[in-house]
Amino acid sequence: MLKYPRLFIFGLYSAIVSFLGIFYCLFRPVNPENTYVLARLLGNGFKRILGIRVRMINPEYITQQQPNIIIGNHQSNWDMFLWGSFVPKRTVSVGKKEIVYIPIFGLVYWLAGNVILNRQNRSKSTSRMGQAAQQIQDRNISLAMFPEGTRGHGRGLGAFKKGAFFTAIEAQVPLVPVLSSTYTDRLNFNRFHAGEIILKCYPPIPTTGLEAKHVNELTEKTRQFFLLELDKLNNGEYTES
Repeated sequence: MLKYPRLFIFGLYSAIVSFLGIFYCLFRPVNPENTYVLARLLGNGFKRILGIRVRMINPEYITQQQPNIIIGNHQSNWDMFLWGSFVPKRTVSVGKKEIVYIPIFGLVYWLAGNVILNRQNRSKSTSRMGQAAQQIQDRNISLAMFPEGTRGHGRGLGAFKKGAFFTAIEAQVPLVPVLSSTYTDRLNFNRFHAGEIILKCYPPIPTTGLEAKHVNELTEKTRQFFLLELDKLNNGEYTES
C-alpha cells in the first residue's frame, strides 16, 4: 500500500518547505518572487512524491501578456500544488484574511507576497477587488484565481463568481484560462504512477476597453467557454496550437 506512506511523506515535505520558507521569505518579505520559489518546491514535490504526471499544453500563453490573471477550474485542495508546478514568476494568489491565522502556512502565505483580502463584508466586494486590481498595477504582478470560488470535488464546473472578471477589467489586464482535466476520482496513490493530469492553456482573453457594465457578459461567456473546453479535455479532444 503506497497511498498512506506517500501522503505522510508529502505532508511532512510540505511542512518542512513551509517552515523553512518562513526564514527564506524573511530576507525579502512580501516579495512576489517568493511565491514562485515556494510554489515550485511544493509543486514538484506533489508530482514526484505522489507519482503524478502533469502534461501541459501551450504553456507559452501564460506569459504571452503580463501582468495577467490566470483563471482555471477548481477541483480540490490538490489544485494549490498542481498550480504551484506551473505558475510563472511574479504571479501570486488572492486569499481571504483568515488564511493568515493558519499556523506556519498563514505566515508563509503572507511573507510570500500573496494578495490578502477581507471577504467577510460582502457589500464591499467590489471595493476589495478594486484593491486587488490596484496591486496588479502598483506591484506589477499577475494573479492566479479560481472563478468558482469553491472546490468542485468531481461534481463538474460550478457557478462563477465575478471577482476575477471585475479585477481584470479594473486593471485592464487579460484573463488567461488554464484548464485541468478531471482528476479527483482518477488518481490512484497506491500505484507507482498515480495518474496523469492534463493542463491546457488558452490564448489570453483581452479586457482592454471593457468597463464594469461588461462584467456579467464576460463572466458568462468565459464560463460557457470553460464548459465546452473541459468536455473536450476530458474526452481526449485536445491539440497543441
